[in-house]
Amino acid sequence: SADLATSLGWKGLWGLAGFVVYRLVAAIGFHLWPVPGDAGVSLLVLRVFGFQKRTEKLFDSVILRWRFRGPIRMIAGTDLAARTIDPDDSLAFASGDLPSRFVSNPEDLNERLRRLDTARDPDGHFRVTEFYCQANTWTHALIALLAHSDVILMDLRGFNKDRSGCLFELEQLKHYERLAQTVFVVDSKTDLELFKTAIDQTGTAASQMHLEQVKTDSISARNRVYRVLQSISAKETAPANG
Repeated sequence: SADLATSLGWKGLWGLAGFVVYRLVAAIGFHLWPVPGDAGVSLLVLRVFGFQKRTEKLFDSVILRWRFRGPIRMIAGTDLAARTIDPDDSLAFASGDLPSRFVSNPEDLNERLRRLDTARDPDGHFRVTEFYCQANTWTHALIALLAHSDVILMDLRGFNKDRSGCLFELEQLKHYERLAQTVFVVDSKTDLELFKTAIDQTGTAASQMHLEQVKTDSISARNRVYRVLQSISAKETAPANG
């Protein structure tokens, strides 16, 4: 509008008028078709760190689509920083206040869990919540998030004996009996023998496990992962027969 005003004078304000019309139509639309008030189905995302490109693809194809179904929680990492950064993070970085966003003790963790956002935004999306953790706090955050999540997506592509963090996560999924609610994404570089050893003797039948082999990182493969997550969430939210 400012540029148009230099050549068209007051007629340049028609650009602002167009924005006003857009906001009016959006407000009327949200009023006529209000978003559901349910809490949705929360998704916890676990992954092998260090594979930015493919993790971003999985985030774009699966995780962002899940925002219409429920809130998303994850341990923060550099692999998804470009996808999850928001103005609040940018301001904290610019002001030098980024360390305050880290979970440094049990009190910090409890406060962040208390502030978990479970409501939809006006456009129907749920939010992605990252937990910035230190080396001595991420394990506690993981255990707490398992208790606050309905379904879990664990990207185990590239998993091997050097991934001690993933081994700990598998142990916790086994300990808290969350394997049946988890979709495991694996590929040719996943150490399946180590995976089977880590989850062995859990009492979870093989038919209850959701192991998705992704041979090529294609859209169809990621869509398949999303459909399996949908199937699990339908079972978790289905009313029990009385």
